[in-house]
Parts: sequence; C-alpha cells; structure tokens
Amino acid sequence: MGIENVLRFDFLSPPSAESMAKALELLYSLKAIDDYGRLTMPFGLQLAEFPLDPPLAAMLLNSHGFMCAEETLSIAAILTVQTVFVSPSNLRVEAEEEHRKFRVEEGDHITYLNVYNAFIKNKQSPQWCHRRFVNYKALLRAVAVRKQLEKYLKKFEVAIRSCRGDTVAVRKAIVSGYFAQAAKLQPDGSYMTLRERTICHIHPTSVLFNRSPQYVVFNEVLQTDKTWIRDVTVVDDPKWLTEIASHFYEFRIQ
Repeated sequence: MGIENVLRFDFLSPPSAESMAKALELLYSLKAIDDYGRLTMPFGLQLAEFPLDPPLAAMLLNSHGFMCAEETLSIAAILTVQTVFVSPSNLRVEAEEEHRKFRVEEGDHITYLNVYNAFIKNKQSPQWCHRRFVNYKALLRAVAVRKQLEKYLKKFEVAIRSCRGDTVAVRKAIVSGYFAQAAKLQPDGSYMTLRERTICHIHPTSVLFNRSPQYVVFNEVLQTDKTWIRDVTVVDDPKWLTEIASHFYEFRIQ
C-alpha cells in the first residue's frame, strides 16, 4: 500500500496511539518489522500472509528450529476453534473425569495437543467424542484449519517434523511466539506480567488453575472483576525467555 508511517495513516476508526505503539512493539519484538517499520524479509512478509495473530504465526514459523512443526500445527489449529471440551450440566462429574485423562502439568497447549492426537488416533469418530465429552464439530474444524496452515508452512519451505513427544521443544516453540506474554508467580498466588507488571490470575478453565508454576506464558487476557489469563503453558526455566527472546528481555529474570 506504500504506507511509510503507520502512525500517521488516516484510519477510518483510528486506534489509540498507545494501542498502535504496543502493536508495533510486538511486531518489532517478533522481528516482523525493522527499525523503519517495514516488514522484514522473509520473516515479516511470511508472518503477514498467515491468517493468524502474529504470535501464533511466529510460533509456527519458528517451530522448525525446535523440530516440532507437526505438533505446533495441531496446537494452532485447536486455538482457532471454539472450546474443545464439553461439560453438560447434568453430566459434569463424568465430563470432568474424562477431561482429566487429557490434562498434563505442562499446561493447556499440550493438553489441546493430546486431545487432537487422540481424535486423529480414534479416526475422528463422533462416538468417541461423545464418550470423551469433547466437541466433535470443533475438532473437525481444527482438522480442516490444520490442513490450511500446513499449506502455508510448505509454501514457505518450513520443515514439518515431529519432536516425538518432546514437550520441552513444543513449549519452547510456544515461547518463541508468546514471550511477550509471560508472567511470574507472586507470593499471594497471583501472577505478574514480566514487562508491564500487571497483576493477573490463571483462568478457572485452565488446567493450571489449581497449580502454581513459577513462570508461564499465555495467549489471551480476559478482563472481568479480575484480569484472567487463558491458554497457559508452563515455562520450566526463565532462561527460556532470555535465550529465545534476548532482544526483548535485556535484563536478567530472577
């Protein structure tokens, strides 16, 4: 479009200067734009082509470095659809028992991966979904989305390999996209985001709601009476953040 200065662009409904600055900071931290606000080559151009939020697209593009594109494709597909878990009001105990079989201490993303893999292993069976209290239509949609996302990775010549159960590799790939949304556990059980120092809480729907990992990254913020974070993954070591995003975390994380 030939836009040299996005901040001076004549938007029909202009965002606030603060929102624009944060968006540009995120794109810059993902290495999608350069010092002049132009898309980087080829990463920024590829990121812009993905029909995904920048952090999720960055996770996919970076996954080849962790040899886990097979896994991150499935996770990204699940994140684009509505919730995969079903809890009928008259069968909540039974649903909770089935859902527990998928949950893992590493967090929501690996839990979603377990659901997707089990769905594929069971030949995308609606009967299996009914027994396991998972959303058949949402999972079918995730399968279709995954195929589309895979086409993008092949177009960009990203190697699609599996890490074969190495959840550390998968979580590091997640961190490579969501490092800006990291938080540390506080003494009172709440979390504080590392950059903006915002107090937040793990959402009750997260598998980590009753756990207390020291560091996490998250996809989404929900603002109600509290600031909730959803789609949360455990960061085993804060060094993951400083190693993967040293340009963003220029200070030492204690």
